[in-house]
Amino acid sequence: MPNTTVYLTGVTGSGSLINLSTISDSNGLFNFDSLAPGQYSVSILKPSGFVYSPTDSGSDDNLDSDINAGTGISTNYTITSGEINNSVGIGIFAQIPEITLVKTGILSGKGFVGDTINYTFTVTNTGENTLRNIYIIDSLLNASPITLSPDSLLAGQSGTATGSYILTPTDIIRGSVSNSAIVYGTDPEGDLVSDISDDNNPANPGLNDTTVVTIPKVDFALSSNIIGTCEVAIGDTVTYQVVVTRQDTMSLPSAVIISDSLPSTVSFVSATTTNGTFNSATGVWDNLSLSSGQSDTLTIRARVLTQIGGLMCNIAYIDSSEYNDVDSNPGNQVSTEDDYTKSCKSLPINICVSKGETTTLSTTTGHTTYQWQRNGVDIPGANTSSVTISAAGDYTVIIDGQACISGCCPIIVQDSCYCPPAICVPLKITKTR
Repeated sequence: MPNTTVYLTGVTGSGSLINLSTISDSNGLFNFDSLAPGQYSVSILKPSGFVYSPTDSGSDDNLDSDINAGTGISTNYTITSGEINNSVGIGIFAQIPEITLVKTGILSGKGFVGDTINYTFTVTNTGENTLRNIYIIDSLLNASPITLSPDSLLAGQSGTATGSYILTPTDIIRGSVSNSAIVYGTDPEGDLVSDISDDNNPANPGLNDTTVVTIPKVDFALSSNIIGTCEVAIGDTVTYQVVVTRQDTMSLPSAVIISDSLPSTVSFVSATTTNGTFNSATGVWDNLSLSSGQSDTLTIRARVLTQIGGLMCNIAYIDSSEYNDVDSNPGNQVSTEDDYTKSCKSLPINICVSKGETTTLSTTTGHTTYQWQRNGVDIPGANTSSVTISAAGDYTVIIDGQACISGCCPIIVQDSCYCPPAICVPLKITKTR
């Protein structure tokens, strides 16, 4: 190796101590001239990061190393008068320190707030010398260093550490947790070596890919089918149909529980399901598990109990899901989310227009905009949650720009001046004296 300090020590035949040094040339050669007969050994000032080559490795004595790899000093050479020894060689090579870190994470639970991701860190000494004082920094898990076991690794040896992370609401919204860690160690020269973690995923060919743990989510949607005509009468049997569909592509099946609420103006007759069971007493459709792309249907038959006019709406919503939903929150009963559905039948409301009778129609409050319509035409000024009307027709309301809020059947108002027989009795008046 060029520009390396080489030392020679020894004792001459007359007993004089010799201590000399020189610098190797550009070819790595060194020379000590005019030595008196005696015994001598050589050594070098080994550069940082280098180690001695194995002693006498190879068949050519002019090319191998004559330095003891343990002491760094050669054996004693006896030099006689006029002798030239060109066979002494000093072999060193760079021992590159290197370390790698692999971080993997496994979700424990279904991916709800408070569930845990368990991380495993695997550190490998991929260099050529021993590394000590190894530790891991992962700000996501711990502000303090994570200790490796063992914290010293021989070349080719591996050690592990573990950590855990608790999911937050922000993680659920984001849909994944992404993070990298850094490992540090010290080589024999006291220099620091480090590596940014890799995820060990064959699909990511890079050396320092971020570890990503995906939070599983499903996408359940509810819809309603109106079976038969909108207009019904007292004593009729009406049919409500609720359809649940898995719209996501996640490979795992997911259980779901749906709550259904019949209007108070009907009585339950029967129910059938394509999957799961329906409890008519509680209105709960459960024991239901759907795979990606699957749909199932609940069909309920009920009898109309009243002749008081208005909409008779069946409401269904997803009460709970085995996994988080991508675009709705099970159980919150928000009508604008896709896990809520309503379907209605319409029992006509009767007013006598010629007598100036009116009726007030109303819908849910708390929305931003309303627009009532009669026979599909906007009613001027009818922009609140209720409207008083005095004309027959089919009435609907557009709420926050969305039509079909009332299950797609209109409120039917009929002009009827019918007089019940018990009141309108024919009279015959006979005048007598």
